[in-house]
Amino acid sequence: MSLALTPSAPVAVGGNIIRLVDEATGDAMVPVRAAERPVPGWIVFAGRRPVQWGAAALLALGGAAIGYFTMPGSERAVIATVVAIALVLGECAWVGLWAIAGRIRHGRARFGQHFVVGTLIAVLGWVVGEMESWQKFLAPGANTIAIALTALTALVWVVAILAHLRVMNQANWEKHLRIAAGFGITLFVMMLAAREYKGQWSSDVEFSSVLKPVAATLVPAKDAEQFAASLNALQGELDQDGEEAGRVED
Repeated sequence: MSLALTPSAPVAVGGNIIRLVDEATGDAMVPVRAAERPVPGWIVFAGRRPVQWGAAALLALGGAAIGYFTMPGSERAVIATVVAIALVLGECAWVGLWAIAGRIRHGRARFGQHFVVGTLIAVLGWVVGEMESWQKFLAPGANTIAIALTALTALVWVVAILAHLRVMNQANWEKHLRIAAGFGITLFVMMLAAREYKGQWSSDVEFSSVLKPVAATLVPAKDAEQFAASLNALQGELDQDGEEAGRVED
């Protein structure tokens, strides 16, 4: 196949770029390809197959443990299996969206790297969620602690969005940071606006059922003030329910 080349046309030959000139009297300007930013080490680590399969195993075992220990019943093994499968499938759906977006925008899906990031973020989110549950149980009505934990939840989402964006494309750090921070701030404001500092009695009932298999020595005991706060929360819920029932009758 023959191609007609005009003077000053750049031509790539292997890894080199040359420029054709016609009776040149001086040096020809050759465009230099910008060097690609090196891939961060943690992305390379997440790209290894053993790490990816380890993340899948960690997620499945974690889901099985949650189903087995927090949902007591006669079919605990079946429940644990169902929870593990549902958790893995749910993360595959979440990771798949990022992989498809990366494939469309940058030509690379990197499903495995996204899966590793998703698993680590899921573990981190679970830890923060447990902290929020213990706060409701041991320190009901502690608004300052609750707001701090809400901010921590939003921060987990910031880290998740930022990590997934970095897996997709290692350039545009400032842009990625703005996107992740904007999402986190919006999420924090929405969660703060929707948060209701009540329902402590329901939290007590939940912990009574969830912590039943756990040894009593491992469960912190409530003091008198904490019990009083739970009873006050219960009274508030009963009063609110009575008011709503009265409005319905009217």
